[in-house]
Amino acid sequence: MDKPLSVAVAAVILEGKILAIKRERGDYTGYWALPGGKIEQGEHVGEAAEREILEEAGLETVFDSYLGIVSEVFGEKQFMLHVVELEPSEMDVSSGEEGEVRWIDIEDVGEEKFIPSDRLIIEKVVSGSGGYYECLMEGSGDGHEVRNFELKGRGFQD
Repeated sequence: MDKPLSVAVAAVILEGKILAIKRERGDYTGYWALPGGKIEQGEHVGEAAEREILEEAGLETVFDSYLGIVSEVFGEKQFMLHVVELEPSEMDVSSGEEGEVRWIDIEDVGEEKFIPSDRLIIEKVVSGSGGYYECLMEGSGDGHEVRNFELKGRGFQD
C-alpha cells in the first residue's frame, strides 16, 4: 500500500443545504460526494478546501472550522480525509469538468446516491460531534460499501 493521500473535504452549508458534486470520473463515477481534493505541497488544509470549491463550483468561500478527520482504507488505497466547514459567499454555483454541482437539503442526503462514506461523514462528522474516525470501504462499480465507520477519538474543543 502506498502512503496515505491527504485530502481536504469541504462541508459548505447554507440555509439547511449542503454543497455536493456528482463525480464524473474516478472510483465513484455517478455518485454524489462532498467536494474536495488533494492537499498540494505547501498548502494548508483550509486553503486546499477553498481552492477546490472555487475550482469545482466556482464559489468563493472562507474557512470556518476543522470538523474532524477520517482515515479511509479502500482496497490498496488509503486516504486521510480532513473535513472542514467553509462559509460560502453566495448560493450561486456552476458545474465544471469534475461534475454537476448543486445544493442538497441535508435531510435528503439519504435519498441521493452518495458515496457511502461521504453520507456517514455528513451524518457523524458534519452534523454530529466531529472527531477521528476509521473507515473501511470495499467494492467496485456500483457496489461500494462501508464495512466499518468507527469513532476512535472525540470531537475538537473550541
